[in-house]
Amino acid sequence: MDSERKFSIDDVVAVWKEIIDFRVGKSLVKKAPGPEEIEKWASGIPWVLIAPPVIQVKPFFQVIDRVAGAVHELYPALTEEVKDGLAALPATQHKKKAFLNRVLTRVIHKNGSKKGPVVASADSAEMIEFLTGAATNLVMRDYAREAAAWFSDEQWLRGICPVCGCHPSFSELTGESRVRNLYCGTCGTRWRFSRIGCPFCEAPIEEQKFFILEGSSKYRAYVCDNCKSYLKTVDTHSAQPEDLLLENIKTLFLDQLLLNEGYGHKAGPNDMVKGLEGGTAPAGL
Repeated sequence: MDSERKFSIDDVVAVWKEIIDFRVGKSLVKKAPGPEEIEKWASGIPWVLIAPPVIQVKPFFQVIDRVAGAVHELYPALTEEVKDGLAALPATQHKKKAFLNRVLTRVIHKNGSKKGPVVASADSAEMIEFLTGAATNLVMRDYAREAAAWFSDEQWLRGICPVCGCHPSFSELTGESRVRNLYCGTCGTRWRFSRIGCPFCEAPIEEQKFFILEGSSKYRAYVCDNCKSYLKTVDTHSAQPEDLLLENIKTLFLDQLLLNEGYGHKAGPNDMVKGLEGGTAPAGL
């Protein structure tokens, strides 16, 4: 995207508020899993590898168009960049299918989501990444809504997402007992995890610390000196959060602070911090 265009965190939040309730409109699962599939899931295999979503080319590109429409409507100054991004997408059915498969290989993977661009090089690469990244999130959120009917989050208690296998990008403390739910930035799934402990390396309690944001009790960050990871957290006792995807975006300043302190983010391609450096839009939400 044009580096002269200051695409702020507030801009990204505004776009997501516009599209966050969008639905693909059809089932993404051929059939609900049976006892054998449930047993595999209970052994620690996420649903995406057992009953992967069936995502068709036409609906996926319709979601991209919906995201592009939201950016155009909210920020007319980006109209030409949006048009260029859409024009740079593949035009034939065969190429669209290959492109979709390339996008999905970043999500449907035994080690969770992978980093890496979906286009090797293009003048509109950042806009393409933005549109396809947001579309992928929306489709995976739909898939996760279907998968939610297959299990209870209390049955999992692992550090990766029970639906897509990604590491958490955020977490929340909720209820009187201060239960900690992890949140997946790829598919929007919440799931239960131990109150203290590192979901990335399972370090013991004494090796993990947390910091409460000065001047606000709403946000805190858990850091692990064993694997140098961090996890942002919202305390719902202090304030009722918005959708945790929005909370994750709104707290990107915390990511930068923690990265500057030598900690790393392990949640896959939803690393929005790099995309905002220099005032440009995130490359992949």
